[in-house]
Amino acid sequence: QLHPDAAVTQEWSPCGRFFMTSTLFPRMRVDNGMTFFTYRGQQLHQVPVREASKALWRPALPGIYADRPPTPLKVLRKEAKRAAEEAGAGAGPAPITPAGPPKPTTVRQAYRPPGSTGGLSAMM
Repeated sequence: QLHPDAAVTQEWSPCGRFFMTSTLFPRMRVDNGMTFFTYRGQQLHQVPVREASKALWRPALPGIYADRPPTPLKVLRKEAKRAAEEAGAGAGPAPITPAGPPKPTTVRQAYRPPGSTGGLSAMM
């Protein structure tokens, strides 16, 4: 079992549809290998290797991969958002939603170690 969370390198494929993570020999002597994912994060394949010092995609010439339209899910979200905005523009006031409990406001201060008198900061 490879552990993508211990990956040394992460790289997108030239086409932009796949993502590769790899754990390589100079860093670790066990669990070396490469893991391939789709652009949505679904794991496709694992390639365990004994010792590898570098993992790269084969470069592609410019223009080999045509520009693709945005992911359909993103297009659908944008269309739904646009439709909601258009419907909300002439429908009167927006519905009231509860805001929840108020968030506490904190004043940021400089860190003072326990037992510090602050004498050094007064000298500066």
